[in-house]
Amino acid sequence: MFVAARKTNKLIGALQADSEREQWKLLKSFMEFFILGYIVTAGVILSERTESLVIVVGAVFLIGSFFVLKTVQTGHGSITQLEEAVQVKTAALDKSRRLAEEAMESRTRFMANVSHEIRTPMNAVIGLTTLLLESDLDEKQREDVMTLRESGDILLRVVTDVLDFAKMETDSFRLESEPVSLDGIIDTTMKMWSAPAEEKSITLRCERSDEWW
Repeated sequence: MFVAARKTNKLIGALQADSEREQWKLLKSFMEFFILGYIVTAGVILSERTESLVIVVGAVFLIGSFFVLKTVQTGHGSITQLEEAVQVKTAALDKSRRLAEEAMESRTRFMANVSHEIRTPMNAVIGLTTLLLESDLDEKQREDVMTLRESGDILLRVVTDVLDFAKMETDSFRLESEPVSLDGIIDTTMKMWSAPAEEKSITLRCERSDEWW
């Protein structure tokens, strides 16, 4: 009981709610009374005073019944307050999760709208370049138009990649495996950057062996 009283004293110092602190202080008072009762009972037993022993033991048991009742009430109250605190925290977490999901959905919708606004004119540009390629063009013109078309295709893929990145956060992204031509990527990159490099008097060159890949 002495150890329980000491631990209860530490618990009282850690509690923040005044109501809980008062309840545990009352329980500590009961514990202190029990300690005193044990001491008095031991003294009565040693003095062999039977009548006094009955009175003391009866008083200890009476106070003990109140102690048990108060312990149950305090424990029930503490559990109830803990459950209420958990419910509040859970509700706050659920609200935060819903807000985060709504924000991700809004961003995904925004990215989809932006993607649509970019794809529409780019598809028109690619369509026009396709028509140009079907017309009579010299070799240099055909090469320039092909570069324009390939650049448009690259931009569309970039837009698609950005949209896929947004989908990754909503678990609606599906990864697919497709063959890739590294030679084609290098050729397209060289064509796309040849004009900007020429404007800045930069020599752009790519060298590779026949068995490099």
